[in-house]
Amino acid sequence: MAADRAKNKSAILDERRKAVILEATRLINSRGVSAIRLSDLAARLKMPRKSLYYYAQNREAVVAACFTMTCDLLEEGLDLAYGPADLALTGFIRHQFSDETRSAVALVDVDWLPPGAGHTIHERMKRITQRLAALIERGSREALFVSHPPMIAAHILLSMLSWARTSQQWTDDLTLNPNRVAAALCDIILNGIATDAKAAPDPMLDLSLISSPTPDIFDREQLHRARIERLAQAASGLFNRNGIEATSIDDIAMAIGITKGSIYHHFPSKAALVASCYERAYQIQSQILEVARSNAANGAHWLRNAVYLNSLAHVEGIAPLATLPGIQSLPDDLRERVMSGIGGLFATVSRIYELGISDGSIRELDYVIADSVVGGAMAWVPQWLGDFKSVAKRELAEQINAILFTGLRKRQEAARRG
Repeated sequence: MAADRAKNKSAILDERRKAVILEATRLINSRGVSAIRLSDLAARLKMPRKSLYYYAQNREAVVAACFTMTCDLLEEGLDLAYGPADLALTGFIRHQFSDETRSAVALVDVDWLPPGAGHTIHERMKRITQRLAALIERGSREALFVSHPPMIAAHILLSMLSWARTSQQWTDDLTLNPNRVAAALCDIILNGIATDAKAAPDPMLDLSLISSPTPDIFDREQLHRARIERLAQAASGLFNRNGIEATSIDDIAMAIGITKGSIYHHFPSKAALVASCYERAYQIQSQILEVARSNAANGAHWLRNAVYLNSLAHVEGIAPLATLPGIQSLPDDLRERVMSGIGGLFATVSRIYELGISDGSIRELDYVIADSVVGGAMAWVPQWLGDFKSVAKRELAEQINAILFTGLRKRQEAARRG
């Protein structure tokens, strides 16, 4: 009897701890790691704050537990990845959305954790990426998958999974349930976006049309704008690589060789700098969409060009700021400006999907999900770019494009599987 009571008590404590981590995960994905306050978390869970300390000593421990749960889910999915590679990959993806009592946090701001805890998460993610790449490589050996670079494909899939967690905060679509997201992700990564697997982006595409012009050294206004652009570009690059919360104003100042006071001369707060970086990103994305549209024969061609240019912008260091967790923590006026920009971009890209499906160049897919997760595949490139320094920049952008538009699975195999 005593053993049974102890077992029941342990199970109850485990369920309550899961509830704490699940709620913290939701907070991080919408508001960033800085939103984790034990008092707020206790209030959301309708739990006395003293009781919360039983499950987590401090907010660093809560955030570390969220990252740990994410790694656990990914490793469990790989452990359960049986059978032919395409079915194994499907099982891996579906496992990430199969348990309502557990969820994954977007894997940014890991460096916000104390060094030891952050290093542990980074090392686990390296092993997970390698295991996922091995599964994708097995698919090529089984003649099920196209021979895409497996590590790049693994990074893209993990980016899409993380993005699927965060992107639901900026959509009003109440039908984005886990099963729908999982099904759409499986379809996109295995079968690709385009109807024609052999099509490619315009080889003449160039980023020069969206790059900032060289300022006139005798024009004070142009010089001022150039300084703001340099600051925003450097900040965006650091935010993209390390996360917004893990990047301080001191980090940005050091990266471009100026004082912290110089940054505050242009921006009254870090939040204002973040909002400015987002607005810069939307200007870049809007320019990309316009350039991509020129000479595009159909919807898929337009979207291919846009994805290629977007990837190239990250690879070449133009650094449009990715839409990262923490937007909901911005002051109301800044948040509304940022959300308006996101909404405008999503609406434009949705119209491109609709055009492509209508003209037959894009497959009949769930473009609401595709609109979100494909953006994630591109936006998170800076986090893993350092692993591919030997790959030419345009080649890397082309490989990302090929994986997203042709998918991993060979088309004849996709037709046989139905």
